[in-house]
Amino acid sequence: MIATADKNLGTTEMRHEMALLAGARAVELSDLHHWWMVEAPQRAAEILEDFWNDPALS
Repeated sequence: MIATADKNLGTTEMRHEMALLAGARAVELSDLHHWWMVEAPQRAAEILEDFWNDPALS
């Protein structure tokens, strides 16, 4: 998950590139910071549940 307002971990573009290199799926959380799971718990839960329920990961 890429919290776009969190500038401590590099730019959004850098984080997308790292995800691509790692073969990971990246989801942007617009206008959220380092503690995105506290700022938007419902949105975080939805994204995690979508990931966990993805049949391609079974």
